[in-house]
Amino acid sequence: GNSPDDFTVDVTGEIIYVDWKERQVCRLKDNGEIEFLLKLTGWEPWAVCCSISRDILVGMRSVDTKHARVVGYQGNVKTREYKLDHKRQALFGYPMFLRENGNLDVCVSDSQYNRVTVVDCKGALKYYHGNQAMAIYPTFYQRGIATNSQCDILVADQENNCVHIIDTMGQFIRFISSKEIPLKAPY
Repeated sequence: GNSPDDFTVDVTGEIIYVDWKERQVCRLKDNGEIEFLLKLTGWEPWAVCCSISRDILVGMRSVDTKHARVVGYQGNVKTREYKLDHKRQALFGYPMFLRENGNLDVCVSDSQYNRVTVVDCKGALKYYHGNQAMAIYPTFYQRGIATNSQCDILVADQENNCVHIIDTMGQFIRFISSKEIPLKAPY
């Protein structure tokens, strides 16, 4: 593809990636061939994650940039969709990275709203993380996101050269940063 952005590894060990420019989700097979899994119309995929239930979660933004959502797919079949909270407000502005946590929460790094949005498996908003970070740092420029075996969420903060660790309820635990071996713009 022209512009691979985010990637994940499926249960077979093959790489699945999104190509926002071609509006596709692709699989890089072991033999080097590229298999096109999804072609999106009107949407650009930015984030991808293989879920515990073996569907593929794709974070996307409409081509006109007015809407954003996270959609789960098994093959070409839509399995779930997250886009609005209980007040019918947009959950996401620009979902750049996403991961499904071990507790089935979907954790999304949103660069438009400068926050991490966490929804439960039914799509109900659990919390946003961003204000706590901005209380410590005047800027919060989150990027990559990961989870650990305790279901904590690790968020790369490119601007502040650190990684935020937050728990399943959105409470800040600590930063990963070091003066001895400084992180430089973690992504």
